[in-house]
Amino acid sequence: YQRRVRGRAFIVSSLLLGCFGGCILAYLLVEKFGRKRVILFLSLLSALSSFGSGFSLFIQTNNEIIILVFLVVFRTLLGLGVGLTSVVIPLYVSELAPEEKRGTLVTVFQISIIFGVFLGYLTYLIGIWQVVMILGFVPGFLLFMITTLCRLPESPYWFEERRNPMKTPIINYEEEEVESKKKKFKLLDIFASKNRKNFIIGYVLAIANQLTGINSFIYFAPTIFTSSTFAPTTDVSPQFALQATIVLGAWNLLSVFVSLLFVDRIGRRPLMIIGNIVMALSSLGFALTLHIYPGVFSDTSPLSFRLLIGFFIATFIVGFESSNGPLFYVCINELFDPTIREMASGYFSALTWFFNFCLSVAFLPVATIHRTVPFYAFSVVGIFCAVFFYFMLPETKGINLRYSLSWGQNKLEKIVPLDFSNNIILS
Repeated sequence: YQRRVRGRAFIVSSLLLGCFGGCILAYLLVEKFGRKRVILFLSLLSALSSFGSGFSLFIQTNNEIIILVFLVVFRTLLGLGVGLTSVVIPLYVSELAPEEKRGTLVTVFQISIIFGVFLGYLTYLIGIWQVVMILGFVPGFLLFMITTLCRLPESPYWFEERRNPMKTPIINYEEEEVESKKKKFKLLDIFASKNRKNFIIGYVLAIANQLTGINSFIYFAPTIFTSSTFAPTTDVSPQFALQATIVLGAWNLLSVFVSLLFVDRIGRRPLMIIGNIVMALSSLGFALTLHIYPGVFSDTSPLSFRLLIGFFIATFIVGFESSNGPLFYVCINELFDPTIREMASGYFSALTWFFNFCLSVAFLPVATIHRTVPFYAFSVVGIFCAVFFYFMLPETKGINLRYSLSWGQNKLEKIVPLDFSNNIILS
C-alpha cells in the first residue's frame, strides 16, 4: 500500500473525514443524550473500529480493492469516534472541573493525545501494522470500563438544560429576556451579532491550532528527515530518521507539561501570545536554516547546523504545546455561554479537523515549490495569531461557566445563574 499513493490518500483522508463528521454529530448527541452516554458510545465505536481496521489487513484476497474498502469504512468510523472525543471529553471535563483547576484538567486531554502520538512513533520499531492497528482497541475499551466501573457522573449543565430547554437568557433588557424564552437556540445562533466577536476568536483559535504547522512535524516527520525534498543528499540514513522521529515524539509529550504547570497560574491569554511568538520565530529559524544549508539532515552535515535545526524544532513544539494545542479546548469551552457552548464546541472542533485535512493535503505539494515555503507561511500565521490574541483574546482563567463574556471591558455579563441545587447525578 505504501507504493499506491492514491490508496494511501483514501485511507488517511477517510479518518479526517470521519473526525469532521464526528464533531458535527457531537452537538446533536450531547444535547439529546448527555455527555456520559455519548462517552460510552464513542469508546465502543473507537474500540470496535480500531479492531476492524486491523482485522481488514488480515483478509486473504487477491483483490486489493476489497481490503481498501474495509479499511476506509472502519477508519471513517474510527474518525467519527475521534471527532466525538475531541468535542465531548473537553466539554465534559470543563463542566465538571473546579474553576481554579479547569485549565489543568482539560490539558490532561491533550497529554493523552500526545501520548498516543508518541506510541504511534514507537510502532516504527514493531513494524507489524496489523497488530499495531488492532492495539487501537485498547484505549476505547479502557475508556468504556473506566466510565462504567468508576460511575462517572453526568454533567450538571445537561441536567439543567433538560429542565430548562429554553436555556438561560442574558439579562440586558426585560423585553430581550421575554423574547429569548420564546425560542430554542439553533446552530446559526453562534453567528448572531451578540456572539460575533467570540465567533471570530474561535475561528482564529482553530487557525492557530492547525495552520501554525504542528502537524507538518507530527504527520511528516519521517518524510522531512529523509525525503529528497527536505534532505537533498543521499547520505540520510533511515536509522537517523527513525531516531529523530522518536525523539520528536518524546519531546512533544514532555512539552505539554509546560501548559499543565502554568495554564491556571498565569492564565490563558499570556500563554497564547507567547506560544505563538515562539512558534513563529522557530518556524522562521527552521526555514532560514534549510535555506542556508539544504543538507542539514544528512549524517555528514556539521554538528552545529544539526543542533540548530533541532533547537528550532524543539522550541516550536514547546510553543505549541504550551498554547495552541491544549488551550484551544480550554478557551473554546470558556468563551461561549451555556446557551450555545455545545454548538460552538462542535463547530470549531470540526473546523480544526478541516484545517488539519487542508494542511495534510497541501504540505508536501507546497514544499515541492521550495522546501522552506511552508515554514515561512507558518511563521506569518504565527505572528498574525499572536497579534490577534494580544488585542482580542480576553482572559478566561477562573471564569464561571454559568456566565458569558461582556465585550469592551472583558468582564462577565450578568445572566440568570443556573440552578444546580436539586440535580440528581447519574452514576
